[in-house]
Amino acid sequence: MDLKVDRKSPTPLHLQIAHHLRELILKGVIPAGGQLPPTRKFARELGVNRSTVVQAYHKLWSEGLIEGHVGRGTTVRHNPGAEAPVSPLPWEMLLAPQPEAVELEIRELMRLFSREDLISLAAGLPSPDLYPLEEVAEIAGEVLADEGTTLLQRCAVEGYLPLRRLLAERMGLSPRETLILSGSQQGLYLLAQALITPGDFVVVEAPTYLGALQVFRAAGARLIGVPVDEHGMDMTMLENVLARTQPKFIYTLPTFQNPAGITMVTERRQRLLDLAYRYRTPVIEDDPYSLLRYEGEALPPLANLDTHGYVIYLSTFSKILFPGLRIGWLAAPQRVVEHLATLKRMIDLFTNAPAQAVIAEFCRRGLLERHLEGVRDEYRQRRDTMVGALKDHCPKIEFAVPEGGYFIWCRLPRGIAARELLREAFRERVSFLTGELFYPDGRGQEEIRLTFTHQPPATITEGIRRLGQALRRLKRNRVEKAEEALLKPIV
Repeated sequence: MDLKVDRKSPTPLHLQIAHHLRELILKGVIPAGGQLPPTRKFARELGVNRSTVVQAYHKLWSEGLIEGHVGRGTTVRHNPGAEAPVSPLPWEMLLAPQPEAVELEIRELMRLFSREDLISLAAGLPSPDLYPLEEVAEIAGEVLADEGTTLLQRCAVEGYLPLRRLLAERMGLSPRETLILSGSQQGLYLLAQALITPGDFVVVEAPTYLGALQVFRAAGARLIGVPVDEHGMDMTMLENVLARTQPKFIYTLPTFQNPAGITMVTERRQRLLDLAYRYRTPVIEDDPYSLLRYEGEALPPLANLDTHGYVIYLSTFSKILFPGLRIGWLAAPQRVVEHLATLKRMIDLFTNAPAQAVIAEFCRRGLLERHLEGVRDEYRQRRDTMVGALKDHCPKIEFAVPEGGYFIWCRLPRGIAARELLREAFRERVSFLTGELFYPDGRGQEEIRLTFTHQPPATITEGIRRLGQALRRLKRNRVEKAEEALLKPIV
């Protein structure tokens, strides 16, 4: 087995071993029933402690890829998948009977990023300079004058009907198949409570949205990350995962993905749906960024390609207008919407009714598209500013230019750990998010996410200049330490 560990890499040795074996298993190089080496023998071959190999094997076992047998060692699990005609999903069986309250982890990093003396390239937020405040203020006054008595009392838990009708028409659905949310994050939470029983497998992209990882982990899911490339999720590996682990659902951000910025091509979108149908696996499509396209042709959401009711679609107004109103929405089969509405009633009874009415009227008047035209032009300029600054000040950082969305996903020079760079970046008063936050299995130590929408162009340029200074100082410090080690007398 041709496997070498890189002791200079920030990725722990047991994760390097697990990643390599995972790829061999999912690509079929090690077939179902294939034997893995005994831990002691494998450890000797790799030159590592046996406990390191044991940790790697445990990681693969937790993902459902291998199993241990007394007297027979460790083998790859058999593939139970088979071709079968598409049939309706048994939503009654998939929905968990009772929700459990969970508390999301609050990270110390978030506190640090709120410092006013930092240039934040971390926060995934729209630009406050572009908020349509005058139009919204005018509409709010009119809406409250016309409907204030009703709007300031109660609202249906499913949402304000005119807004639901507007969104349903956009998706070609019935309003009864839509649910208004207090932000799309609430939708993820409701879906986790409805679908996940502790111990269930859930497939996510690797990397993927940090907030989704937090919610799914809190619900007790065992997360399996399927790698993405410039065209989206690896469908060969996805098929192997679906066949071997029978996950509860697939979670994907197919358009301008957070954090990688990539877009799943049409062929893979259809392939994903075909696999979902074959293995009877629901798909949660998170789509907050698709209206922020700066170049190229728009692609249809998975929900619009779905012909059998397998896709649950999530979106939000937070990324295209402003996050303070906390208005998101969900489209799903009516039975799912009814179940989620029951759960939602336990949490907040209903979503901010005046805010829903304002957004509905804003859209009805055609102001959303007019607003988006200006936003797209400005964000395109900010993206290009960040691209140019990275080339000027951080030429060793690798990245791809996204066609839309918020983010540029960067790979650092070999051997540079994102966490070490972040410490230096704080000294330069600039921040970003480290890549490992976005992986379910510890990868991403040499990757970072930069946001280009929140800051004006001049601030973006200065932030990247500071990042370049931090990177150069980190490299210089490493060279100096290496030289000191060489010059240190041998005792």
